Amino acid sequence: MSAEVVRLDGREVAIYVWQPEAPASSSPRPFLHPVRTLAGRTVTDAVGTSAGNGAEAASWRTACAGSARTSGCCCVSGA
Repeated sequence: MSAEVVRLDGREVAIYVWQPEAPASSSPRPFLHPVRTLAGRTVTDAVGTSAGNGAEAASWRTACAGSARTSGCCCVSGA
């Protein structure tokens, strides 16, 4: 997995993953998670896998991306 920490005013606000560990069949895409407010509150949800290969998480992100275009983002807590 290739990732970078995103900082704002010296605070970690997100991790940008551009090469997720997921099988090619799940069409892995870059993503930000977790995303945090400057106060440190996490505002994104994640779905992991027991196998640890990221396949479920990749499927979830793909479904979420499609939903966000039509009905608002389902990825942000409280949305």
